[in-house]
Parts: sequence; C-alpha cells; structure tokens
Amino acid sequence: MSFMKSNPTLKDENDAFACALQVTSSYIVPMVLKAALELGLFDIIAKKGQIPPSEMASHLLAKNKDAPAMLDRMLRLLATHSILTCSLRNLEEGGGGEVERLYGLPPAGELFVQEVGCCSRLLTSFFQFSNTGNGIDFWQHMKDAILDGGVPFERACGMPFYQYIRSSPDRSKNFDSSMSEQTNAIMTRTLNTYQGFEGINSLVDVGGGIGTALELITSKYPSIKGINFDLPSVIKNAPIQHGIQLVAGDMFVSIPKSEAILLKWILHNWDDEQCLKILKNCYEAIPTSGKVILVDFIVPLVPDTSISSKFVSQLDNIMLFLQEGKERTINEFEALSKAAGFSKIQLHSYDYITSVVEIFK
Repeated sequence: MSFMKSNPTLKDENDAFACALQVTSSYIVPMVLKAALELGLFDIIAKKGQIPPSEMASHLLAKNKDAPAMLDRMLRLLATHSILTCSLRNLEEGGGGEVERLYGLPPAGELFVQEVGCCSRLLTSFFQFSNTGNGIDFWQHMKDAILDGGVPFERACGMPFYQYIRSSPDRSKNFDSSMSEQTNAIMTRTLNTYQGFEGINSLVDVGGGIGTALELITSKYPSIKGINFDLPSVIKNAPIQHGIQLVAGDMFVSIPKSEAILLKWILHNWDDEQCLKILKNCYEAIPTSGKVILVDFIVPLVPDTSISSKFVSQLDNIMLFLQEGKERTINEFEALSKAAGFSKIQLHSYDYITSVVEIFK
C-alpha cells in the first residue's frame, strides 16, 4: 500500500501543527480548572455576574500584586473552552483606550458552581474525584499494561478500582457524591425524553447506589414499586425512601424479580464475559413481557470530531485504564443481549450522553 502525499497549503500545515501542539498540552486545561475550583472562581462569578480579574482578586484577598494578571490568563484559557464567557469593557470614557476583560458564566460554567443550592454541582464532584491524588502518575502504567497485560490502575495501586475507592472513607464519600450528582443530571434529562417507564409496576435498579435514579423515576411515576439493588456495603448507607425497597446482593449471582430492570452505567464497567453474566441474570429475573432498560454511553462506529464523540472516546479510555470495562457500539450491545437469550433491542435515544436502549425477551 502506498500513501499519496497531498499538497497542503501553509494554512493547512499551520492548522495541523497547532492541532498537534494543542493535543500534547491538553493536560494544562484540567490543571487550570482544578486551580479555579480550589479558588472558588466559579462561585464568585455566580454571585457577582460578569467580573474583571482585578475585582476577583480582591474577593480572594490575594496578597500577590500579580494575582489579577495571573487570574486573567487562567480565565482566558477557560473561556477558549467555552467554560467561561469573555467580553471587553473600556476603562476610559468614549472608548478607544485601555480595556479589561470581564468573565461570566455560560451554561457549561454553571455546572462548576460549588455552592449548595446554586445551579448544579454535577461536574464539580466528578472533577474533584477524577483529579485528586496521583491521577496523572497512575496513567504512566498504560504502556506497560498494553505490552505486558493487566489493568493499568491495578498495576499502579495494587488493587482493583472499587476496592481502592472503598478503602478510604473520603474517597468513598467523594465517589458516591459524584455518582449521585451525575445520576441526578442524566436521569432528569432522560426522564424528559424517554417515556418507557410508563405502565411499569415494578422496577429494579441494579447497582442503584443511594437510590438517586429510583427517587427521580418514582417521583414521576408513583405507581412504580422501586427496588434499589446493590452490594451490602452500599445499601447500608442508602436512605429509606417512600416506595423504594432496599435489597442487598450480588448482580453476578442473582437479581431480584421484577417487571423491568434498569442498568444505568453498569455494563461499561465490565468486560464481555462479566456483562453476559449480568444480562443472563436479568433475563431470569423478568417475565416474558418484561424488559431491561439500558442507560449507557454508545460509541459511534466511526469516530468523528464532535464534542460528544470526543467525550465518549475519552470515557472509553478511562474504563480501559480503571478496569476491564469499555464503552460499546450499538452492535456490540445487540450481540451481548442476544448471547444472553434476549430476542431484540430497541434504541430510543442516541446522543452519546444519555442513550437509552430497551432489551426484550
């Protein structure tokens, strides 16, 4: 096979070089975002509205005279990623003189506001969980895992991911908070577009955590009897909620009987063999007329440069790093379902973020 060389223009070459440089330095963005969160910059902007770095520095009681200029450079970077907005304000009457930048919160930036009751804390807890400790150092084991086998995270930490999470009360609390925040946002969005819970009498949420998803579902569909099913160590910390039964167990052994089963972000944690065990247990737990409702991420067959495609591909590599899980294409979900005995699947929504798939006997 031979490759034909094109004749790129200078702009093409510059764009290619800039793209390569941007990717190789992309670790800078989460590090700057981490500092912005630790400083509480998003909360300051949420309270004050559009604000210049100089005023932001005064709110921080910064002793460093260079703080406004440093903040400006950080915030300018975040604005290039649509996490903040940026506008100019003339400092002299009549314009034409010196200007300063004002930074505000777009919808994406509101998701990083930490103050309880203000906007959404969806991504703050997730980011804090993902970017604390020796996160970057852990990734140094990826090459060795590819060459010699094993799970990169386990090579780095000496234990499986979930064991590592539960070995520290702080890590466990941060993880549960992150999952609850994400579940609240994703399931709220799902319930606005997916009508498949209508008419269901009983629903098991496998790996339901502290019951966030079931609380949202049963609030909208109060006739549903909810069963929150998770490991004993998780269920013991789950709150008692009206209309929701708490059941401890192991999804690899058996799943409580129910008319329908919810699998939200479950299968992407496991390899095909483990997923097959879960789906077979689902098959045994539902009646002939029952169904499994899968809320998960779907990988496009051919990657593209959209934000959603980049996100799901990043998440797939996180799963590659953390444990033997992966994100799947719709064809892979169909193959797994049929191998477990199900007859068909039906895709109800497909945007890589809140894809819903129904699986029928």
